Amino acid sequence: MVRVAGEPFRTYILRLLLIDAPNHQLPPALEIAARAVGWEVAHAGSCHDVSDALIGCDAALLAPPLSVSGDRSTSGLDKLVERLVDRHIPTLIYAPEWSASPLPRGDFVEVVGSGFSAAELRGRFAMIERYQKHIVRLEHELSNMSRLGRQLHDHFQDLDQEMRLAARLQRGFLPCLGEPIQGVRFASLFRPATWVSGDIFDVFRVDDEHTAFYLADAVGHGVASGLLTIFIKQGMVATEMDGGVARLVSPQETLAGLNRTLVKLALPNCQFVTAWYGLLNHRTMRLRYARGGHPYPVLMSRDGTVRELQSGGGLLGIMEEETFDLAEVQLHPGDKLAVYSDGLECSLPALPGAAQNMFAPVDQFKALGSGSIETLFERLESRVNDQGGSLCPQDDLTILGLEVLDSTS
Repeated sequence: MVRVAGEPFRTYILRLLLIDAPNHQLPPALEIAARAVGWEVAHAGSCHDVSDALIGCDAALLAPPLSVSGDRSTSGLDKLVERLVDRHIPTLIYAPEWSASPLPRGDFVEVVGSGFSAAELRGRFAMIERYQKHIVRLEHELSNMSRLGRQLHDHFQDLDQEMRLAARLQRGFLPCLGEPIQGVRFASLFRPATWVSGDIFDVFRVDDEHTAFYLADAVGHGVASGLLTIFIKQGMVATEMDGGVARLVSPQETLAGLNRTLVKLALPNCQFVTAWYGLLNHRTMRLRYARGGHPYPVLMSRDGTVRELQSGGGLLGIMEEETFDLAEVQLHPGDKLAVYSDGLECSLPALPGAAQNMFAPVDQFKALGSGSIETLFERLESRVNDQGGSLCPQDDLTILGLEVLDSTS
C-alpha cells in the first residue's frame, strides 16, 4: 500500500499481475508472498489475454508458455514483455528450466529460476513498493504536463491563426502600386520581422495635381508596433476643411498633426515613431517633404548622382511642441527616390572599404547600379536574402520608392 505524494488522504494499493496458464506451474508461495505484504493479485490465463488486466498493474510475474512438445517457448512472450516495458511495469519471468530460444531481458525484466524463494520475492515487492510512489507521482505529473502541452498547443494554434489574420489585414492597408500615376511609378519592398510589422506606408492621390506618400516606423516590431500603425495611418491628414473649402495640408503640418495625436495617446514604454512624408506636384514635378526622426531618403538622379535628402525634425510621439522643417526638391525624368526604414541597416552589412565599417546608404544604393526602380529593389532584396539570418530578421524592413518616367514611356 502506497501513500501518493501530495495527496495525504489517498492511498494506492499495489497490484501484481500473475500470468500463469494451466500447467505453467508458478509456485503458489509466490502469490501467497504477494498477498502477505498487502498487494492485490490479479490473474491472466495467457500471454494473449492480458489487455484489461494490464490497467493499473504495478508489477507482473509470469511463466513462459509451453510448446506442443512440452518445452518452454517464447511464443507470444516477446510481444507481452514489450507491452510491459512500454508501460514501465517491472516484470519477473519465472523459468526454472527451458530449452527454447533465450528469454527476453531488459531494464524492467528479470528472469529467475527455481532457486528464487518467497522471501526473495517479498524483498522485490518491498523494493517495487518503495519506488512505486515516486513512479505514481511522476506519472501524475507527466499526465498534467501532457494535458498542459495540449492546451498550449491549442492556444498557440489559435494565436497563430489570429496573427495570420492580422498580417493579412495589415497588408490590406497597403497600397496597390501597379500602374504609374501621372508619369511617376511607385514601388515598394515590405518585409515584417514577425507576422505584423511596425512599418506602414501609403501612396494616395490628394487632388488632380498632387500625390502624397509616406513611410512611418513605430519603434520595435510585433503586435504593439503593428497596432500603432493604425493610428499612424489615420493621423496622416493630407487635406482639411477651411471655410468650407478643402485645403492642401503641407508636409510639415501633416507630421505636426500626427505628432500631437501620438502625444495624446501617452504611449507606454517610451514608444515613439519616425516618419517621412512627401507631397508631389505632378504638373511641376516639385516634391515637398518633411521628416520626423526618420532616416534620410536617397535620391538617385539620372546623371548618376546619388545623395541624401536631408531635413530637420525630431521623433514623433514624445514632445507636443516638436517642429518639422519643410524642404523641397525638383525632380526630373529618370530620377529615382528611395525612402527606407532603419531595418535596412540591420539587413545589409557595410560595404568593403566603408569608414569604420559603418552603414552608408548612399554607397549601398550606388552599388545597386542602374535600372528601373523595380529592378533596383529586386537587386536589393536579393542582397538581403543572401545575408546570414535573413529568415529571422532583427527588425522590420520597408522601402518605398518612386521613379519619374520619361514622357515617351
